Amino acid sequence: MKKTRISLLFFLLASVNTAFPQTEDITKQFNNAYRAFQSLNQEGKPEESLEFAKTALDLAQSLFDENSETIAALSYNYALNLMDAGQQRESARELSKTVKIYTQVFGRDSESLASVYFDEGRANAGLNARKSRRSFQRGI
Repeated sequence: MKKTRISLLFFLLASVNTAFPQTEDITKQFNNAYRAFQSLNQEGKPEESLEFAKTALDLAQSLFDENSETIAALSYNYALNLMDAGQQRESARELSKTVKIYTQVFGRDSESLASVYFDEGRANAGLNARKSRRSFQRGI
Protein backbone atom coordinates (compact mmCIF):
# COMPACT_ATOMS: atom_id res chain seq x y z
CA MET A 1 0.00 0.00 0.00
CA LYS A 2 1.45 3.31 -1.06
CA LYS A 3 1.50 5.84 1.73
CA THR A 4 1.33 9.52 1.37
CA ARG A 5 4.42 10.91 3.01
CA ILE A 6 4.48 14.20 4.70
CA SER A 7 6.88 16.38 2.76
CA LEU A 8 8.76 18.93 4.79
CA LEU A 9 9.41 22.27 3.22
CA PHE A 10 13.06 23.06 3.52
CA PHE A 11 12.34 26.77 3.72
CA LEU A 12 11.12 26.10 7.26
CA LEU A 13 14.77 25.94 8.14
CA ALA A 14 15.06 29.60 7.26
CA SER A 15 13.36 30.27 10.57
CA VAL A 16 16.17 28.56 12.41
CA ASN A 17 18.71 30.98 13.79
CA THR A 18 21.84 30.32 11.74
CA ALA A 19 23.95 32.95 13.45
CA PHE A 20 26.00 30.23 15.10
CA PRO A 21 28.26 27.95 13.05
CA GLN A 22 27.16 24.92 15.07
CA THR A 23 23.52 25.54 14.16
CA GLU A 24 24.51 25.95 10.50
CA ASP A 25 26.34 22.61 10.65
CA ILE A 26 23.38 20.84 12.27
CA THR A 27 21.04 22.42 9.72
CA LYS A 28 23.24 21.19 6.88
CA GLN A 29 23.42 17.69 8.39
CA PHE A 30 19.64 17.69 8.82
CA ASN A 31 19.07 18.75 5.21
CA ASN A 32 21.45 16.07 3.93
CA ALA A 33 19.87 13.34 6.05
CA TYR A 34 16.34 14.35 5.08
CA ARG A 35 17.20 14.50 1.37
CA ALA A 36 18.79 11.03 1.57
CA PHE A 37 15.69 9.70 3.37
CA GLN A 38 13.37 11.20 0.75
CA SER A 39 15.42 9.91 -2.15
CA LEU A 40 15.71 6.34 -0.83
CA ASN A 41 12.08 6.32 0.24
CA GLN A 42 10.94 7.42 -3.21
CA GLU A 43 13.07 4.62 -4.68
CA GLY A 44 11.13 2.13 -2.53
CA LYS A 45 14.05 1.34 -0.21
CA PRO A 46 12.58 1.64 3.28
CA GLU A 47 15.32 -0.37 5.01
CA GLU A 48 18.07 1.77 3.53
CA SER A 49 16.24 5.01 4.32
CA LEU A 50 15.64 4.18 8.02
CA GLU A 51 19.01 5.44 9.19
CA PHE A 52 18.49 8.77 7.44
CA ALA A 53 14.92 9.18 8.72
CA LYS A 54 16.14 8.61 12.29
CA THR A 55 19.11 10.94 11.84
CA ALA A 56 16.87 13.70 10.44
CA LEU A 57 14.49 13.30 13.40
CA ASP A 58 17.33 13.36 15.93
CA LEU A 59 18.97 16.43 14.38
CA ALA A 60 15.66 18.27 14.08
CA GLN A 61 15.14 17.91 17.82
CA SER A 62 18.07 20.29 18.36
CA LEU A 63 16.74 22.73 15.74
CA PHE A 64 13.01 22.85 16.50
CA ASP A 65 10.73 22.86 19.50
CA GLU A 66 9.83 19.30 20.52
CA ASN A 67 6.14 20.09 20.01
CA SER A 68 6.49 21.62 16.55
CA GLU A 69 4.78 20.59 13.34
CA THR A 70 8.20 19.73 11.92
CA ILE A 71 8.99 17.26 14.71
CA ALA A 72 5.48 15.81 14.41
CA ALA A 73 5.95 15.26 10.66
CA LEU A 74 9.42 13.76 11.05
CA SER A 75 8.27 11.43 13.82
CA TYR A 76 5.36 10.29 11.66
CA ASN A 77 7.65 9.76 8.65
CA TYR A 78 10.05 7.71 10.75
CA ALA A 79 7.23 5.58 12.20
CA LEU A 80 5.80 4.89 8.72
CA ASN A 81 9.28 4.07 7.47
CA LEU A 82 9.71 1.55 10.29
CA MET A 83 6.40 -0.05 9.33
CA ASP A 84 7.44 -0.22 5.68
CA ALA A 85 10.67 -1.91 6.75
CA GLY A 86 8.69 -4.57 8.64
CA GLN A 87 9.61 -3.30 12.11
CA GLN A 88 6.08 -3.26 13.52
CA ARG A 89 6.98 -3.13 17.22
CA GLU A 90 9.33 -0.18 16.76
CA SER A 91 6.79 1.48 14.48
CA ALA A 92 4.06 1.08 17.11
CA ARG A 93 6.32 2.69 19.73
CA GLU A 94 7.17 5.61 17.47
CA LEU A 95 3.53 6.08 16.47
CA SER A 96 2.62 6.25 20.16
CA LYS A 97 5.13 9.12 20.50
CA THR A 98 3.77 10.69 17.32
CA VAL A 99 0.21 10.64 18.72
CA LYS A 100 1.44 12.56 21.78
CA ILE A 101 3.25 15.13 19.64
CA TYR A 102 0.29 15.54 17.27
CA THR A 103 -2.03 15.99 20.27
CA GLN A 104 0.24 18.73 21.66
CA VAL A 105 0.65 20.46 18.30
CA PHE A 106 -2.81 20.12 16.77
CA GLY A 107 -5.08 19.39 19.75
CA ARG A 108 -7.00 16.30 20.86
CA ASP A 109 -9.85 16.76 18.42
CA SER A 110 -7.74 17.51 15.38
CA GLU A 111 -8.55 15.71 12.15
CA SER A 112 -4.78 15.42 11.65
CA LEU A 113 -4.75 12.73 14.33
CA ALA A 114 -7.02 10.38 12.38
CA SER A 115 -4.36 9.07 10.00
CA VAL A 116 -1.85 8.72 12.84
CA TYR A 117 -4.37 6.67 14.85
CA PHE A 118 -5.16 4.47 11.83
CA ASP A 119 -1.47 3.82 11.23
CA GLU A 120 -0.97 3.14 14.95
CA GLY A 121 -3.79 0.59 14.68
CA ARG A 122 -2.12 -1.05 11.69
CA ALA A 123 1.25 -1.20 13.47
CA ASN A 124 -0.32 -2.81 16.54
CA ALA A 125 -2.55 -5.22 14.56
CA GLY A 126 -0.20 -8.19 14.90
CA LEU A 127 1.13 -7.19 18.29
CA ASN A 128 -1.78 -6.17 20.49
CA ALA A 129 -5.36 -6.52 19.24
CA ARG A 130 -6.78 -4.36 22.04
CA LYS A 131 -4.42 -1.44 21.34
CA SER A 132 -5.02 -1.83 17.63
CA ARG A 133 -8.80 -1.71 18.04
CA ARG A 134 -8.56 1.29 20.39
CA SER A 135 -6.40 3.19 17.88
CA PHE A 136 -8.82 2.49 15.04
CA GLN A 137 -11.74 3.64 17.21
CA ARG A 138 -9.94 6.87 18.11
CA GLY A 139 -9.26 7.52 14.45
CA ILE A 140 -12.94 7.42 13.57
